Parts: sequence; C-alpha cells; structure tokens
Amino acid sequence: MESDPVPLGVPVVQTSWPAHGLDVDGLRRSGWEPLPFTEFVVKIHSRCNLACDYCYVYEMADQSWRDQPKTMSRRVFDDALRMIADHARRFQVPAVDLVFHGGEPLLVGHRDLEYFARSARESLEPITEVQLGVQTNGVLLDPEFLRICARWNVRVGVSLDGDESGNDRHRRDRRGAGSYTRVAAGIMQLTTEESRHLFAGLLCTIDVANDPVRTYEALLAFRPPAVDFLLPHGNWMTPPPASTADHTATPYADWLIPVFDRWFRAPELETRVRIFDDIIDLLLGGSVTSELLGLAPIRLAVIETDGTLEQVDELKSAFAGATKLRTSNVGNPLDLALLEPSIVARQIGADALSETCRACSVQSVCGGGHYVHRYRADNGFRNPSVYCADLTKLIHHIGAQVRTDLAAAITDDRSATMSAPTIGIDDAAAELFTGYGTESAVVRMTSDMLTVRLVLLRALITEVTAHHPEIDAAAGLSDAYRVLTELEESHPAAVEALLVYPHTGVWLGRVLHRVRNASDDREPTPLWADCGYLGWLAAAAVVTNLPSGSMRIVVRNGEVMLPGIGMARVGSAGDYGHCELTWVDGAIRIVAEGSAPIRVASLADESDPAWLPLRRVHGGNGEPEVVLDDLDPFRDLPSGTAPRLTADEFGTWREDFAQAWQLLRRDFPGYLTPMRACLRLLTPLTARPVAATIGHTAFSGTGCVYTTAPKDSCEMAGSLIHEIQHSKLAMLADQVLIVDPDPTCRFYAPWRDDPRPILGLMHGIYAFFGVTDFWRVHRHADCHRSMGAHIEFERWRSQLATAMVEASGSGLLTERGEEFMSALTAGVRPWADEDVPADARDAVAEILVAHRTSWQVRNRRSDDAELAELAELWVARAAPPAILPSVRYVDQETIPDRYRDLHIPVRLRLHDQAAASSVAPADLPRGTRAYLAGESAEAVELYALELRADPLLPQLWAGLALSLPELFPDNNFSVLNDRAEVAARLYQRLLSDGTETDVVELVRWLSDRPRTDI
Repeated sequence: MESDPVPLGVPVVQTSWPAHGLDVDGLRRSGWEPLPFTEFVVKIHSRCNLACDYCYVYEMADQSWRDQPKTMSRRVFDDALRMIADHARRFQVPAVDLVFHGGEPLLVGHRDLEYFARSARESLEPITEVQLGVQTNGVLLDPEFLRICARWNVRVGVSLDGDESGNDRHRRDRRGAGSYTRVAAGIMQLTTEESRHLFAGLLCTIDVANDPVRTYEALLAFRPPAVDFLLPHGNWMTPPPASTADHTATPYADWLIPVFDRWFRAPELETRVRIFDDIIDLLLGGSVTSELLGLAPIRLAVIETDGTLEQVDELKSAFAGATKLRTSNVGNPLDLALLEPSIVARQIGADALSETCRACSVQSVCGGGHYVHRYRADNGFRNPSVYCADLTKLIHHIGAQVRTDLAAAITDDRSATMSAPTIGIDDAAAELFTGYGTESAVVRMTSDMLTVRLVLLRALITEVTAHHPEIDAAAGLSDAYRVLTELEESHPAAVEALLVYPHTGVWLGRVLHRVRNASDDREPTPLWADCGYLGWLAAAAVVTNLPSGSMRIVVRNGEVMLPGIGMARVGSAGDYGHCELTWVDGAIRIVAEGSAPIRVASLADESDPAWLPLRRVHGGNGEPEVVLDDLDPFRDLPSGTAPRLTADEFGTWREDFAQAWQLLRRDFPGYLTPMRACLRLLTPLTARPVAATIGHTAFSGTGCVYTTAPKDSCEMAGSLIHEIQHSKLAMLADQVLIVDPDPTCRFYAPWRDDPRPILGLMHGIYAFFGVTDFWRVHRHADCHRSMGAHIEFERWRSQLATAMVEASGSGLLTERGEEFMSALTAGVRPWADEDVPADARDAVAEILVAHRTSWQVRNRRSDDAELAELAELWVARAAPPAILPSVRYVDQETIPDRYRDLHIPVRLRLHDQAAASSVAPADLPRGTRAYLAGESAEAVELYALELRADPLLPQLWAGLALSLPELFPDNNFSVLNDRAEVAARLYQRLLSDGTETDVVELVRWLSDRPRTDI
C-alpha cells in the first residue's frame, strides 16, 4: 500500500476531514439538524480473556484501553443511565438499544451484570422503550448468566469465526490456546429450549484463508437466528490482512460470494445473514441501519468504563485518539456531541461521501462503506472504503442474482398479453455496443427496466404499508396500485407505458429515498403528497382507457398532474389535500375542497387557465409523437424550476423538433432507429436559446431529453443524439456489467474539467461517439459548412480517441466491456481517414494541450515527501529523477472557483484573432491576452509574473504549455503535457521556501528527465 501504518498508541492530531472542512454551522443554517442518539454501547469491562490478533481495541492504533479502569463502577453506570435518560427525554426518543460490551463484558461477573441490566430497565423504561443486549466471546457463558439475561430480557450475541481450525487461528487466549471448544460449549447452552429466545446470532470476522462455505456451514450447525460477517478493520493507512497493492483486487468479495450463493440457493431460509439481507433490502429500495452499508444516519455512541463518551470504538483502528470527543462541563455530553463534526459526518448521508462515491452507481447501497474503513491520513474520512472494490463486486453479484429471480417471478405474474421482447439480452447488448442499436434492442432493455420498476414499486408499497400506514392512507398508494393492476388485465400496454414513463423512474427514486429516510426527512413537501404521484399515474391511465369513472387523488402544492396529459391548478402554492376526479368519454371534472370545480371537455384544450395540457411534437407523418413536458413536478431540473412555454415559444420548439427529426431521418438513420423506441419526453430547461447549450439525462428517468432551447434545428438534432446515447447506455449498464469497480482511480475525460469515474468516462465515450459522428457528417451540410464545424469534428474525434485509450488502459473493463470497446473502436476507425483543414487540426491541437495541462494542475497534486526530495534535487542542481512524485487527486470541493474554468479561446486564434480577443472574459490572464495577440515572448514573461502571485492557477500553466513551444521550438517542455501538476506543486513549494526559481528553467529541468516513466 501507499503509506506506513500508524504506530501503536501515538496520538494523531485531527487536521483532516471532517474535523477540518465540515461546516456544521452552515449545515444548520441550511435547515439540517442532527438526530438524537438511539444506540449505546456501554463498555462495562475494558479487559478481555482472549487475545485475538485482529482486535481493534488491543492490537491496532489506539492503546487507550490501558488507561481505562478494568470494570465500570456502578456509580459510573448510574451516571451513564441518567445521561441517556435525559437525552431520550429531551429529544422524545421512542426507543433505545443498549449493548453491554467490552473487552469481554461477562468478566464483570454475575452480580454486576444483574445490577446493570436491572438498573437499565428501571431507569430508562419509564421514558422510552429499551432493548438490551450483550456481545460476548462466549467463553464465560454459563447457566447463571443465561438466567440473568432471561430475567431482564438481554439478547446475547456471540463471536465465533467458523469451525475449530478457522476460529482458533486468531481467537486464542493469552496462553495461546484455542477458544473454540469453550465457545461452542457456551453456545450450546444458549441454544437450549429455555434460552434460545435470547440468542441474537453469531458474529464472524472474515479470514480469506478459511474456506467460505465450510465456515458458513460450521456456523449454521448452531442454528443461529442470524449471522453477521465482519470485514476485518483496516483503512488506507493500515490495510486489511488480504489487501494488496492492486486496489481492484477483491479477495473479500471472492470469499463472500460463494457464501451468498450457498445461502441464497438453499431450499429454505436457514438463517439471516445481515450483509446479504441489507444489500437486498437496499437494492429493492428499502432502508437499513448499518454501519457498513447504506446512507442511513448512524446514531450510536460509546460509553467507556470510566464514563467517558466516545464515538464508535472501531475508530480505534484508524489512529490513536480517533474516538475522542471534545468535553465540556456544561450540558449533557450526548446533546453536545451531536454537533461534533465527526458525529455529524455520519448523519448527512451522501453529503459525507467522496467525489468517487457520489459518482458511483451503487452509492445508495454501498453508502461509501464503513466509515472506519475510509480513513487516509491526508484527507481523513472523505475517501472510498478500502473495501470499495469488494463491496462493489459483491453488490453487483447479489443484484444480478436477485434481479434474475425477481424477473422470473414478475414474468410469471405479468399478463400473457403484455408485450414481450423479441431479442435476447446478449444480442441486444451486442447491437448497442456498436454505438447505434435497433428498436428491438431498446425494447429489450426497456422490458428489463420495467422489471426493475415493478420491483421498486412493490418495495415502496410494502415499506409504506408496513411502516407508514398513515402515508398509505393519505396518498392512496395501495388504492392506486390496485387500480393499475386491475387495468393491466384489459389494457396491459397502457400500464406498461406509464411504468416505464421517464418521470416514473425519477419519482420512484426520490420517494423511496424519502421513505427509507423518513425519520430524517425535512423536505417541505409532505411525504404523503409525493407518494400521491402513483395516484396521478393511475388516474392518467384510467382517464385515457376507460369510458367513465371516478377517483380520489392527491392535490400537491395546489396542483394535480396527470402524467403525459396535463396539469390542473386547483389551489394555491402550498395547498396540500385531495380532490375528486371524474371522467366520462375523455372529459374530466376535478373538485377540490374549497375550490371551484374544473371542467375540461377536451384534454388538449388550452382555453381554461386552470387546465394546462401537455403539448406534443413529432417529426412528420408516420413518426411517433413525443410529449413536450414543461409541467411535471418530478422533472429532473438542476435549478428546481423551468418555465411553461408560451404558445409562440412552443411553436418554435415544435418547428425545430420537426426539422431536426427530418435531418436525423435523412442523415443519421442509425441513431434515429433506436431513438424512435427510446425517446418519450422532451423537457425544456429554458424557453429561449442561451449562450451555451446545456442538456442532460436523468439515469433514473431514461427516455427523456432535457435541453435548453436550441439555437436552430441542427443543434436540436445534435442534442437528441447526445442525450439518447446516454439513455441507451444507462439502460445497457443496468443490465450488463461492462466495467469492474473503480475504487480509487480517476480518469481523464477531455470534455470535462473534473476527473471521472470509469462508468462516467464510458458514458462520455458513448455519448460523444454520437456527437463526433454528427459533426463528421454535418460539417458538410450547407448550413454548417465552415471552419467552426471542421473544428467541432476534429475536436470530438481527437477527444474521443483520447478517452477510449484512457478507458481501454484502465484495467477495469470486464469481458463484456472489452467487447463494447472493440465494437466502438471498429465504428470509429474509419473516421481517422476523414480530411479536415490544417487550421482546424492546429486549433484542436492547442485546445487539447491547454485542456490536459489545466486539468492536471487543477485536479492532481504530488506526494509531499516525494516533492520535498525533488525540491532538494533542484536546489542542488542535480539531475531530475526518472520517476516523478506519485499522483494524488484533489478533493473537488476544495478547488477555488477561479481554478474551475479554462478560458483560452485558442480555436479562434489561428484564423480570427480579433474574434478571439472579443470573446475573452474580463478576468483573462494578461499572459493569455498576449498569447492571443501572437506575442509569445511577452506571454511567457507575463505568465511567469502571474505565477509568482498564484502558482497553482491552472490557466497560467495551460498558457505556458502553449506559448513556450512557440518561443523555444527546439526545447523540451514535455512535463507540461504529462505531469503538469508536478511542475506547479514544485514551483509553489520553492516559492514558499524562499528559493528563487525561474519557472521556465524549472519546466526545462523536469522535462529533461530520463523517459522511463511518466
């Protein structure tokens, strides 16, 4: 691994995230508030009768156990109970879990355990519901302990690592003797008829040297109600036992997968396995409270034997002092701890995750992994888990197995009259791998998406009816589901179309997140009102397919939306309630309490301001209609709002779409064919054109193109190709694993200013395959036969080639991913022979150099120790090393705003210097202005001067990368092309050390190193 382990017992000052960098006050100003603690681990004994070699308490970074009293006194325990009771009373906590822990908690003896259990119930039960537990190594379990646990209803969990050989490899006593025989004897007493109800389960720490299935079956022999497999605690500084320098290796997933297959394929449920249950629940949209998985807030505190309040004790595996909290003599320590950054970080869900995790497709399931496993000294806990690759592989495996089983079950349930795909998944994937695809391939992927939507919808219904019946009643969720299932019998295609409707996916994602985080939900819209969207979907289905009827549906924010049809405004903003919808032969009547009835004779009629129909655009006779949706509240809008188009504005959009469709039909049939099956909605982000066109695809709502108003029909055609490419790949990647997990690597996408995860890079490649092809053909059209169009083609062709090399060399493509890349490469290969004017090639060459240099300086940094060694070599005027300092990636949230945009309008410089200067922003560096004017010498001089004031400004280094080769054509400045961040960071260090340095000479020195490594 990259760093030395932290020495045992040496305190580490917390100078990294979240202790530094998490703005708790800012979170509270935005409306966030912490959730009270509900789980308490009470360390009633600090010593242990075993000497397990992987124990995070005794064998890892923090050795503070040595300073703790051996046993928690009764006085200290009573004080702890008062603290918990006061906290529960103040925050009206409905229930708490209190676990007796250690060390080995049973070392306290029978009398103290009885006192602790009785006192806990007597002190806390008048205030809140109490669940008691004890986690023991099982060696001391005897009938008297079990009688005490039965008397006070204390559930018992036991640690056991499998069969005798597997357990005794690590779990030995202080004389070196194995513990298995004694633990097994204790468990056998726990499994008797009179004690079995106390058995909470077995906890097993994974050792990949043990046979996985044999280990599981050895645990099963005790008939445990649950098994909890634990990943051995480790982090990026102190790696897990089986880790290697290859961060993509998955030894723990490879161990767990055979256990899952054995467990999942058993003819009946033999036991619950927490990690597997949790992953399945999260995949199906459920919620779990787990430190290892998901994004639910962690509400756990530890009380040491001396009464000190601390964070979860697994943090002791990270560094000495990691569990410590600030102390105060005023107020309840539990109340005060809620605002500690390290506690807050575990309650803010995805906001606490690294950029890598937030961009990951399994973020909502993995949740970044166990917080403890994310630690790295330089940036604290804002990293992926050291088990990232393992978790991702395990989640994908379980997801594939569950999806297969559920698809079969759903297929059995679905009406035989519903449309079925006519092509297999492998053939559909192969067609989409080409970059184009067919209608049948898209239909196949849509069918699989329907399966997933049905699973998610059923998960939502189950969760709401089981845990939130009041929401079910207010939203009419079960009633709406019943309407849809009944309608499916006579109109299966209509129901299917609404379930794959793009906004249905966006709605499902949002509302499932809210439901499974209901206790922490602070959205202004009532949750029941958001759940009411299913009633709107059902209403839209029956209004258009049944001759007459009525339904009670939700009014949300004064509005009633019939997806795909239109919106009724039945009240004012902020109004939430219900209305009665009746319809007869397509005419509708809506009556809400306190409002005048709304009558709509024709659903397309725009004469009543209270009824806003959705309009439609289409590409001509015989072409499918596409809904232009400027109304639905579940559109995925970056700004939260977008305008309703006026009649004139809609007319422009309709005309641009029709002309764009004709252009696609004439010149781009390979893209139009799958687009016919994929494109369902067009959502305007602006009513009129803006300076820079913006578009996106919501991956949970594929089939909808979001875009700003196009400048012309050509721009519309390009946007449709671009975004539908994203939709196709989103559906494909949901069904076919094309990339392996990406735990730490970040990749260069020439069209982005930030590093991308591998799946994000693949999305860009697939989308810009279409964009490149568009400009390859369209640059010859009469409307765009210009230098700018040639530059567009050359730019995208070059950037696409760069990105494809980046992805192919990542080592993360699966076998199917290699097939995908091979098929795309075959499609791109002939484009290399296309001619472009020399000016266009020169302009694009400058664009690529400037962007790559700027990207490196903006997003990468160097190892500090290695940089110090490099600085010493420079000062000594020694030869530069062949291997430059290793790369680290910068946390995107720490990048100053002024570093975020690269404004070097080089594409215009070669053929229109006046235009280049006219579009230059006001804050353009002076060196760049000189460069645009063709004054290379002055540009270099000004860049050097500006770098003294801001040595890490990416735009300045990009300018040097362009101007230095012009001024000194025979010199080597290659470091600015491949490792520009080293030049920038070294120059910054030298300046801060007071070492006078000529930046041009420094770049020459770094570039003249032996070329054995870049």
